[in-house]
Amino acid sequence: MQEKLSHDELVNKKRVVTNTALQAIGIAVNLVTGLCITGMLARYLGTRGFGELSLAITYFSFAGIAANLGYTSILVRELAKNETWEPDRVNSLLSSALVLQALSTTIAVACLAVVLWAKEYPVALKIQILLMGVVHFAALLNSFESVFRAKLRMEYAAFSAIIYRICHLVLITLAVYFHASLTTVIITYIGANLVYSLFLFLWARKFIVFRFIVDMPCIRFLLRETLPMGISTALWIIYYRFNILILEHMKGVEAVAIYNASFRFVDYAYMLSSLMMVSIYPLMAGRFPNNIEGLNRIYQKAIDYLAIIGGTLSIGLIITAPLLIRTIFSEQYREAIVVLQILGMAPFLMFLNNCFGNMLLVLGLQKMPLSLLRVFGVAINLVLNMALIPRYSFYGAALSMAVTDAVLLAIIPLIVRSRLKVLPSFRNMILAFVVLLVTLGLTLSGQPWYIAIPAPALLWTGSVIVFFRYNAIELRNAFFLKLSDT
Repeated sequence: MQEKLSHDELVNKKRVVTNTALQAIGIAVNLVTGLCITGMLARYLGTRGFGELSLAITYFSFAGIAANLGYTSILVRELAKNETWEPDRVNSLLSSALVLQALSTTIAVACLAVVLWAKEYPVALKIQILLMGVVHFAALLNSFESVFRAKLRMEYAAFSAIIYRICHLVLITLAVYFHASLTTVIITYIGANLVYSLFLFLWARKFIVFRFIVDMPCIRFLLRETLPMGISTALWIIYYRFNILILEHMKGVEAVAIYNASFRFVDYAYMLSSLMMVSIYPLMAGRFPNNIEGLNRIYQKAIDYLAIIGGTLSIGLIITAPLLIRTIFSEQYREAIVVLQILGMAPFLMFLNNCFGNMLLVLGLQKMPLSLLRVFGVAINLVLNMALIPRYSFYGAALSMAVTDAVLLAIIPLIVRSRLKVLPSFRNMILAFVVLLVTLGLTLSGQPWYIAIPAPALLWTGSVIVFFRYNAIELRNAFFLKLSDT
């Protein structure tokens, strides 16, 4: 017999469904505009110019380690706990985050300037990378997104993201039309991010009356809470981006362009995974520690549903890699096809790792366990990249990431179990992983298209049916991410 949900839980359930539907629209718009921007820049700049832009974005990501420090996740957790949304507490949290982010961004950009001064890059490239770092100043108001996440009203963040993408697409189109330089292209990132931050701030005022407060105890509290998460985030960025610096050092910016052409799809998969966890995380956080049974049920459904969604994306990427690369990036990026097929495993692995990682955060294990896991992941990835890139170039970089993701996926659930004392069912996850390995093997072995495409598609369809034992309602819920703890 199903447990009856309270009124508040029914409201939260409806909000999750609404959030997911609106985010799906936002993701679709962001995906289309993002691919248009990426394809346009890849063709316009060529492999060298696109490689230099990719290198600038990589340094931007590393500057983001110090600029962001993981404030948003802690803000969401603390705001969600403040059920009455007491104004002074809300303003103290948001103001403290702004102070810390402004200071950390200044330090990050200064450190970036020092690093670039020591590098033997052309002066123009150094300026372009530093300009990309300035984007972090344009994003200072992004902390207000935590208001929407905590209130499960992510439609406002989705609308802001859509406006940002459209604005950026227009600016990039104008830059290409007028044959602008790479420097001008990078300036468009600053302008578009300013627009995004402004809309987040304006729409946040629908829910709060913001007043800046200097609250030193709150600043110290946020800094203390975010440092472990910041270290963990730093390790995550190093994990996903450091191979690009190794690749550039060993093989040049053209190799970076080939790898990044494929990795852009992984970026979009990570964005989709993060947006889905935006809806799931508050539900899990709200049930710990008072409703462990409800937490376990949502945890199990999240694993099953994300395995289905991530697996479907992975199958699609592996099968359609030749079409995607040739259509969006052109024939000069054809070497990226096999890279994308290897990286095609990433959505499945990433969706599940993100789920388990957020569960560690819910359980308050963001300090040692999560940070140590990411140190371990970085170490494995670094060793594999150093061993494989010299011989296999971008193929080695892709394989290193896929193997490391799979190793982490085998370890993280066991750490969660040490706190929850419950080990969820991994039947669906393991079956999906096996199907993906078969698909990748068929594709890379050079099988003709009439085998390499229909066989994995039919195998995956059959597996999805088995996952839910022919339960059409559960299957529909999986693809629309309708979660409940019943």
